[in-house]
Amino acid sequence: MFILLFILGFALGSSNDSTQKPPAENNSSDAGSTKAPERPDSKPTMSDLNQALDTEELFWLNKRNYSAEEQCSFWFKLSLRDSKYIFLSRHKNGEGQIKQTKLTAKLLMKTDGPTMRVRSRGQRESEAIPYVLKFWTLNETCAIFTYPDGKCEQRVWNQNVRSPLPSCDRAYCEFCGSTSIHVYNRTCVDPDAV
Repeated sequence: MFILLFILGFALGSSNDSTQKPPAENNSSDAGSTKAPERPDSKPTMSDLNQALDTEELFWLNKRNYSAEEQCSFWFKLSLRDSKYIFLSRHKNGEGQIKQTKLTAKLLMKTDGPTMRVRSRGQRESEAIPYVLKFWTLNETCAIFTYPDGKCEQRVWNQNVRSPLPSCDRAYCEFCGSTSIHVYNRTCVDPDAV
């Protein structure tokens, strides 16, 4: 799998914003070795947001409740410290081209819950888009984020993106509704998969 990701990354090249490359797929179970209790009725905390973002793995967009042309979308952490998350957002557009953007998020607690105020280079803080963490489970390394205008996404660490996600799927239905558009598929890491 490492070789496939390396070849895919090399063949597609990097695009516009950063010279650092995302890592190859990490199959280690270190992140899942400490099991957090499921807290379906509890609101996420800032600690949950930091835990969700603090991975060396790819943080895949598994499914969402809105239409868009992009596929194979993930975040890759460049740094996380002092309530600031710097990451690459990478996806394949409708024409199969890889698009990559370096983004910065300010992490803060808001009334709606732990929030990332995300902006790209050149954008002012007032133009940042709020991503609100609604659910996090370390057991499944899976999160639910909501955005303005009712947009909602399920994001999963690489180690579990192909695993059953019963708790996270229930939370997705609760926060995102019944519309479920899958963004991740096997071809995201294996271009020869059917």
